[in-house]
Amino acid sequence: MTMTINNQIRYGRLTSLPVALLCLLLLALPSVSKAQRAIPHQDGLILSGGVPLTNETPFVQWGNWSARIDYTHYFFHADYLVVGMEYSHDKRSYSDALTNSYSIPVEDYLFKAGYMYPILSDYTHTFLLYAGLSALCGYEDVNRRQYDLSNGATIRSRSHFVYGGSAHLSAEIFLTDNWLLTIRGDGNFLVGSQLNLFRPLATMGFRFNF
Repeated sequence: MTMTINNQIRYGRLTSLPVALLCLLLLALPSVSKAQRAIPHQDGLILSGGVPLTNETPFVQWGNWSARIDYTHYFFHADYLVVGMEYSHDKRSYSDALTNSYSIPVEDYLFKAGYMYPILSDYTHTFLLYAGLSALCGYEDVNRRQYDLSNGATIRSRSHFVYGGSAHLSAEIFLTDNWLLTIRGDGNFLVGSQLNLFRPLATMGFRFNF
């Protein structure tokens, strides 16, 4: 009887050992995954596209689009430096007294450099919400510098060098330890522009950390 009880206890201890090890492994996996994401001094490359948002109705106009390429460099708290080039193509509508309608293209070529800081994240760093600020400079082209329209009207806004700043809000989701989906909203302030000072922009893209 004693031997039977001891065998049962010994057997129970042996079978519980793999279960305990499995539990410890499952608990450790999030930490390992977190350690492999947003690594200090890790670099990244973002390719994204989107649309400029206008004050017209609807606020997303057909034919408006943007593209951006960014280089990123992580610091120690999942925060990072971001430097990039941005292009946006925005068509402005104009109607004369005879109800003739014209579409005037406005193109922005911008260089941005800024800083992003995580304001919200889960434990494993699978999802992070960032806020950030950037300085910017570039050139704004109005109607490819063709200011005289076919009806005799003249565009008063001119192409110009611009500078200013940008505020960002970015949601980033790790698809793997190196690939992320990014959804970002920018508010560009273009000093020197003879059009709107504030230019909102929405983009979505992919980021590869290396």
